[in-house]
Amino acid sequence: MKFEDLEYKDILAKEMQLRKEMEKYRQDEIERIRQSSSGQRLKQLEIESDTQKSREKTLEERQELTHVVVQSLIYSELNKPGFENFREELKQLLNKYPTDQLPKSGTSIYRSSER
Repeated sequence: MKFEDLEYKDILAKEMQLRKEMEKYRQDEIERIRQSSSGQRLKQLEIESDTQKSREKTLEERQELTHVVVQSLIYSELNKPGFENFREELKQLLNKYPTDQLPKSGTSIYRSSER
């Protein structure tokens, strides 16, 4: 066997070893990116879930408040004890706040302000 043949075989072996190392590095990098992006996606899903829960809670609070106000207005119309002046008291309370920040006619009070 010639010296050049041995050197060529050593070079091929080193090249094969370097290719294996490069492939291992590439696979490790792909896995690292996958884990990183998976973590980011989970974080994004968590944020979206928290936002949705917050919107649902706000909607429930608004619905409950609306129900209480409507019931109180009905009781006021029926002159139930404790509700005789509810309509006027509500108007006075609402007059303390700027009307330009209140929903316009036809605007749903249930709509989230974050949209």
